[in-house]
Amino acid sequence: MDCRELQRAMRNRLKQKRHRERFGIEKTQLLTDIKELKISLFRLRRQAKVQKNTLLPWEAIADSLAEATSEAQSSVIALRAQQTRLVDLCQNLSAWVASMSRGNNVPQARHRWIDVNLVADPGSRVLGIDWYSKHLYHNTDFMVALSQMPYSGPVADALVLDCGDGFSELLGRMQKEFNAPFEVAYQALRKKLRGQCCGDFDRNVCEDLDDTLSETLQTTIRYYRQVITPEESNFFVCREFKEENRVIFFRGNFTQDEKFSRNLRCRPRIFWYILERIDNNHTRFRSVLYNGPRVEDGALVPWRFDYGMMRSKNVQDDLEFDQYQAIVLKHTQPIIDVNYTSFTLTD
Repeated sequence: MDCRELQRAMRNRLKQKRHRERFGIEKTQLLTDIKELKISLFRLRRQAKVQKNTLLPWEAIADSLAEATSEAQSSVIALRAQQTRLVDLCQNLSAWVASMSRGNNVPQARHRWIDVNLVADPGSRVLGIDWYSKHLYHNTDFMVALSQMPYSGPVADALVLDCGDGFSELLGRMQKEFNAPFEVAYQALRKKLRGQCCGDFDRNVCEDLDDTLSETLQTTIRYYRQVITPEESNFFVCREFKEENRVIFFRGNFTQDEKFSRNLRCRPRIFWYILERIDNNHTRFRSVLYNGPRVEDGALVPWRFDYGMMRSKNVQDDLEFDQYQAIVLKHTQPIIDVNYTSFTLTD
């Protein structure tokens, strides 16, 4: 075999080798494609089988739609009933707020606590008690400033303020400092302070009226009635508010409660008791005892005729305001002194 035939045979062998390799690659690729197609076909058949088994008849679909329609209609009825209740509640609250506005024939007092009424509707009563107590809480600092309470030092006295137009207010003031941490003073005085707010030490019998309050509010609020005379009752709400470095106890009265007969006589009586941290080892106690102008049959009584505040009807007709102040302070100061000495860290 000459050289040319040998080269030709070598080329043919290489061609056959490349052909076999290309054939093998194509075969492998085709087998892979076949395998993937089989897998896809299997999945499609399974999906078709599942879909065929889960198709619902039109009757079942119609029943489901009818049930959903019924539920939607029930929701509409419930929402309309809720809307009616909320509208009634808003109307009651609007009437309550309107009742707190003074009449054209009633002089404007310094504070708007002379005509605070509680409506009879249960839902509105809860909101009214909660709102009024928060209103008094947010007026704490204002009343401390109004009483001209000094920053430090013992205080046990009262101020009789001239509101103008012939009306006056009485502000009792108490302040003392304890050489004890805030937490210790709070634990020692909490029962006493809450008792003062809840009327435990008052001479008049207290009747609880907080059956309409929620369990959450009942833990911090007490609403009760004190009957003074057949024509006069105090409807007190007392509450405790805790801050990081201060605790505030207070009680304030509603002018009227629509669930009871109308108060022919009343007087705004709102008392704040404040315990606050001075530093790590000292605590300050403060109290502001507010008594507003007397109200009789919806009309404010001028100080000149406020015989209840003066504890006497035997007063001269030309009484001056400084004389009135002296008369009121004469019988008020002993009460302040007794209260002041009762606030100690020991029983």
